[in-house]
Amino acid sequence: MWRLLNLVLLPVALATTGFAAGPDEAAVKGVIQQFQQAIERRDVGAIETLVSPDVVVLENGHRNDGWKDFRDNHLVPEFKEPAAPSTWEFVKVVAGSEMAWGYTKQTIDVAGKDGKNAGYLVWSAYVLQKTGPTWKVALLDWSVRRLGSAD
Repeated sequence: MWRLLNLVLLPVALATTGFAAGPDEAAVKGVIQQFQQAIERRDVGAIETLVSPDVVVLENGHRNDGWKDFRDNHLVPEFKEPAAPSTWEFVKVVAGSEMAWGYTKQTIDVAGKDGKNAGYLVWSAYVLQKTGPTWKVALLDWSVRRLGSAD
């Protein structure tokens, strides 16, 4: 009985160790952190080095398909405004040998033109693909919600 139980549980134990924190997870976190910092600096060139040429970006029901679309129709117009103060943190990162995913939580404080401040909560979900030794963002999903007085 114990031998059968060990044979059943051994593959489960080995499968979970395949996703333990390691160099790939650190590299994925590094790419996500560099991406976030490039967004804050409004650095289109740095962002380009971190994303796949065929990146798909989703934000609240809108889609950018490929780097050129993301750059021209999302980043460039958005970067005309200065970056609002924000804080962000990693929530989770999981890295396999060729694919990884992670998500972050960000709060943004935006000063309105009327002088009133508005807060936003942004959940960012990243899917990264490893090409050779390099991790690139292949899919990015931003879910943005305005914070109210009850939040």
